[in-house]
Amino acid sequence: MIGHRNLLAVTATVTLLLCPLSYGEVPVGNASFELGDEKPANWALNRGVGEWMVEGADGDRAIAVSGNGKQDNAWISDPLPLASNTLYRLQFQARRISGTSGIPVTGPLFCNRDLSGLGRQWTPYESYFVTPVD
Repeated sequence: MIGHRNLLAVTATVTLLLCPLSYGEVPVGNASFELGDEKPANWALNRGVGEWMVEGADGDRAIAVSGNGKQDNAWISDPLPLASNTLYRLQFQARRISGTSGIPVTGPLFCNRDLSGLGRQWTPYESYFVTPVD
């Protein structure tokens, strides 16, 4: 039901770049969300409500999640070839589409970051994480 949800979130990761600081980029499949038929290729909604939108920051497409405070959901990428015990930088853009509350979560499942204070304009974000030791 669109009227009750906070469509806030992560119309986010429009330009998703994952790269170790010490060496090259990690390929993220369909990082701009442009490819796909019914949903963005290389990405899956884990549960809940999400959208594949035609309102990207750096292109025509973006992904979004929404909720009512009683469940969580996320767009999950295909597995990435991340090296063990390595520092990475995650870069993306995000904005709030509607609603006034709710906090989108970004980053890998083992080390994520909440984005509080998300505004209505596309804003670049950057976060760092270290992968677990194998």
